[in-house]
Amino acid sequence: FGDKYTSYIAASYVKFLESAGARVVPIWISKERSYYENILKSINGVVFPGGATFFTAKNGFADAGKIIYDIAVDMNTNGQFLPLLGICLGYELLTYASANGKEHRQDCDSKDISAPLLFKDDFRDSKMFANLPGEIEKILKTEAVTYNYHRYCITEQDMDDFDLKKDWKVLSVNKDINGLEHVSIIEHRSQPFYGLQFHPERNAFEWSLAKSIEHSSNAVAASNYFAKFFVDEARKSLNKFPSPAEEARHLIYNFPVTYTGEISHSHWMQCYLFTDDTDYNKPN
Repeated sequence: FGDKYTSYIAASYVKFLESAGARVVPIWISKERSYYENILKSINGVVFPGGATFFTAKNGFADAGKIIYDIAVDMNTNGQFLPLLGICLGYELLTYASANGKEHRQDCDSKDISAPLLFKDDFRDSKMFANLPGEIEKILKTEAVTYNYHRYCITEQDMDDFDLKKDWKVLSVNKDINGLEHVSIIEHRSQPFYGLQFHPERNAFEWSLAKSIEHSSNAVAASNYFAKFFVDEARKSLNKFPSPAEEARHLIYNFPVTYTGEISHSHWMQCYLFTDDTDYNKPN
């Protein structure tokens, strides 16, 4: 699409959340802090998706994410519950924001790999996995159902070096194709923030024939666990829009979805594509 669009959301993230009973509001990049403060008061959680961008891009994904992260910390600290979930690049964004914008990742080769999780011994001592059904635990431990496609990794040593473990608990690790062990799931120790290095949204909703994504019944069941967990966290939030009309004009339903699966080497079957001028519907 060249330079026609300046941001996007892969539709699989929307479907992932909708499959667990949520509705989705897109959040724009390149906005002032006041915009993010207002929108976060009206929604029940934020997902930082994966994608392809640099954290150094001015007024981009990372700048918006850092503002959202800081506001969410303030909200939760003051009793206004708002969970965050980071997936792949979004997971890296969580730790980037927690490290005060310091680069802490290292190069790795984990592109197009499906793998089981290597859980830490105390992984059930967490909000994410305290109630994990035994059958889903077995799937995640023994079957290659978590899909990875990332060029950067965060190791436990990286987390030690940047003092991230004081805030984040490591729940699982994985290895890239060269055997580099890296963190694959984290949970914040005091905030309702969660990070997944892999892509749970792809098992059910992305069908690129060039990718090694597992679509088995067990893979989808494992994927559904993460969707349901986060949406159930969002249900704890009491935030809401001032009116049903305000809510309706912000929803993703107002925006067209584009079939992108036919594009060579596309990662996504469908995307929501946005320009700098894209905005929510005008009030009636």
